[in-house]
Amino acid sequence: MKRTKFNIFLMLFMLSISILFTACNKSEDVSYDEEVEEEKVKKKKKDKDKDKEDDKDDDKGKDAEITATVALGNDEEIMAFLEGKWELVDTDTDKSFASLSFDENGNCTFEKDGVDATCEGNISFGYLYAHKGERPDYFELSIEDIPDGFSGSGNYIAPESDTLGGSFYIGRGATEDYLYLFYTGNGDSYIGSIMFNSADDPDYMNSKTTWVLRREHEEFEIDDSDMGGAFFGFIWQSDDDGTLYVQKMMPHNFDTYDEYTLRKFVGCYFDEFDDICIRKYTVAAGTDLSLVREDDLKKDYPLVMYGFAADENGVITGLSETDKSYGGLYDAGEREPEFSYDGLNFRYNGSVYDISYQDCGANAITDCTQVGNRIVVEGHINPHNSAYLIFNTDLGDFEKVIYGTNFIWKDNDISTAVYAQYNQIYNYKGNLIGIVSGEEITELSFEDNGTDIKAEYYGKDNETLYSEEFEIEENNDSLMYRYYDYRNRPTLLRWKEFVKEADDNAVMFIMINPPQEIQDRVWNERVIDENALDMLYIVPLCDDLTVSVESGELTQNAAGDFEWTTKSEGEKATYQKGDVVSYHINVPEGMPERSIKFEHDGKSGYYIVQPISGKSDINCIFVSE
Repeated sequence: MKRTKFNIFLMLFMLSISILFTACNKSEDVSYDEEVEEEKVKKKKKDKDKDKEDDKDDDKGKDAEITATVALGNDEEIMAFLEGKWELVDTDTDKSFASLSFDENGNCTFEKDGVDATCEGNISFGYLYAHKGERPDYFELSIEDIPDGFSGSGNYIAPESDTLGGSFYIGRGATEDYLYLFYTGNGDSYIGSIMFNSADDPDYMNSKTTWVLRREHEEFEIDDSDMGGAFFGFIWQSDDDGTLYVQKMMPHNFDTYDEYTLRKFVGCYFDEFDDICIRKYTVAAGTDLSLVREDDLKKDYPLVMYGFAADENGVITGLSETDKSYGGLYDAGEREPEFSYDGLNFRYNGSVYDISYQDCGANAITDCTQVGNRIVVEGHINPHNSAYLIFNTDLGDFEKVIYGTNFIWKDNDISTAVYAQYNQIYNYKGNLIGIVSGEEITELSFEDNGTDIKAEYYGKDNETLYSEEFEIEENNDSLMYRYYDYRNRPTLLRWKEFVKEADDNAVMFIMINPPQEIQDRVWNERVIDENALDMLYIVPLCDDLTVSVESGELTQNAAGDFEWTTKSEGEKATYQKGDVVSYHINVPEGMPERSIKFEHDGKSGYYIVQPISGKSDINCIFVSE
């Protein structure tokens, strides 16, 4: 694989300060900034000179003098630094519950509070995404002769031995060192799920995949002269007053792909600078936090990788989460897909899809065109009909087939697509939006105003060309597909794009009978009306939104206004932002019989279950308090 390093400053300052970290996550300009590299070299030289002047011991073990700079370039240096006793911390309570003691060779002893037994093992360091000769980015912890007792009163029999492996970071605070472990394997690990579980009765259902170990050291003063700039950093801890404890990290990127969907992207992993110090930062008032999960920043141990812009005093003016991918890897942006076709074969990023398996009736592929995160594969059926197979690059599969001719769209947005079937015009959902006077439409095009469609067709003499124009009404379809895209790959940038048209008081997003491809991605279903033909979907826009389905009726008060009167209350359920729940429910065209009651932050309201619009083709709407 071709490997380079991020050009941090180029990426982070491509946009204004409020959204610069979108570029930080998405830019594909990945050459590392020479200015940053030069500063690193100067800093390393300065640290080495200072070491020589002070005649410091090179040993980085438990007896070494506490310094900001620690060599972690190979497994021996890492194990020398780890030598000593480390406490395993419950990151929810900030209390230790177990310990690992290492010697200089990586041999270790595990002990757990309340368990009258110990076991021995070994930790080693190698390479997951880094190359041999570079700083290791992978740990493997092996434990032998595991005794019973670590599972409390649980029914889990200890295996004779077990292994836990993944990525790791090492940081140094003013009084404590920290070791972060992140499990990147598949399946369950007894070490991670049971031994590293602080619960009284640990089991595989309440386990974690990340852990923090710490050890105390002699207090020393951290140099705060290198606080500012644009950088990536790992947030170890936070205080109630908003202080963030951040360690600057070095990104490394390379071209890769998702093994399940074949989607190509720029993969990124991080490691520490030689200066492993964790420094205090504060977030400036008014900083755009739309690309962060604010609840993460309130945790005692956020343990997240963010992009930062900060001044020399450690005041953060820009902040953005770095998109996670699989196996400890981060997603630094899209790469252009490779696709082509021959016969009935659609080729995408090295794989072949035979469209005959889609049972679409096509006898040859005639074109392939990318539209955002879709690829439209056109299959020929006959002179009057084609099959348009919509391939979703987020899913790595076809999501729907549309039959007709003259399939067109605008603004690189698949939800704006329209097409013809003989003399009829349909939108992307398959709903009729117009009929021409002739027998068969020969061409569709968007007018310059962006809202009208021009349809051309021949008269009965097959020589005279006629045209008609049709106005397309706004139907909010793009909102549904923005949420659908977020559902398929949930990044904060996609969430921000989805909610950008919602007002500040919006608490949920409602969809009624969305297209089948959207329904197929939702499994949290509840049946309200047994024989209902309609589906209603709720997407909370905030955390801790409580909803219930109530029966009742609309009544008219003395002022002539309609009010909802509840006759029976339904079961309440609480959901978090971005979740989705669906209901089999009747959506009557007459008087409504049900409502969705929502409660949040001491406020409540109702959404009356009825068609969103009796005139326009609208399937979705934001609902406000």
